[in-house]
Amino acid sequence: MTAREIEDILDRLKEVYPFAGYVDGTATQIRERLRVLTRFVSPPARVLDIGCGGMDCTAAFQMAGFQCCGVDDFMDDWHRVGDNREKLLAFAKTMGINVHVQKAGDVTIPSAPGSFDVVTLMDIIEHLHGSPIDLLNTAGAMLKENGVLLITMPNSVHLNNRISVLCGNSNYPDVRYFYHSPEPWRSHVREYTLAETQKIVSASGFDSMYSEYYHPWAKSKLKRRLFRYLFLLMCKVVPSFSEAFMVLAKKPRGWRPAVRDRAVYAALRRQTMPKGVSPCM
Repeated sequence: MTAREIEDILDRLKEVYPFAGYVDGTATQIRERLRVLTRFVSPPARVLDIGCGGMDCTAAFQMAGFQCCGVDDFMDDWHRVGDNREKLLAFAKTMGINVHVQKAGDVTIPSAPGSFDVVTLMDIIEHLHGSPIDLLNTAGAMLKENGVLLITMPNSVHLNNRISVLCGNSNYPDVRYFYHSPEPWRSHVREYTLAETQKIVSASGFDSMYSEYYHPWAKSKLKRRLFRYLFLLMCKVVPSFSEAFMVLAKKPRGWRPAVRDRAVYAALRRQTMPKGVSPCM
């Protein structure tokens, strides 16, 4: 897909999206995801967007010619304000996106296993309160053989986080935001590095295809061109300074769901156990 075609999609999306200005803040992410995905998969491939949220990126994929389905519980704070959730679902229907609203505690996906060419986990894994193994197994089960898994995530060691820690500050969200938040906590729990993400993808039985750093927020956060230029230049020299990354992997023939390795867990757990206490569970 050409850059001009992607810009045309973004222009059209801004016109029809139900929340004015929203796509302005996510345009860079959509642009980069479309650019990379269409290098490896062509429409009208079937796409399952797990944790589709605002469905801005899902809609952009749909506009590009993909056949998109989305699943989410739509229980983020902003989803529950006024009729925002109804607006999103009406938007999805208008766009031809088949959406399944998950209920609390129910993470089933009402689609046949092996029925999708692409499964996306876009800015999802860092919100999990536990291991991503079950989610990755679900993604694998939904994919066709040789189907593509697309993961995007903020980079846990991007330059801003490193500077914050060096200055004696936290790289986590504002503690007041966490302290006063209702249960359950819905923001970031554990961000990953690119290498860690590649590791969990490989451990889940996928074959790595492609990975790339990108910058979803530099333009909005660094208003002065000089500062933005210097930041991007530093990221060229040290790529792991970058804000976010994406990983693409393929479901190989003979893929099987991953299982937790209790021996690995016990060996690592032993390092934190009191002396004389067995780490086995």
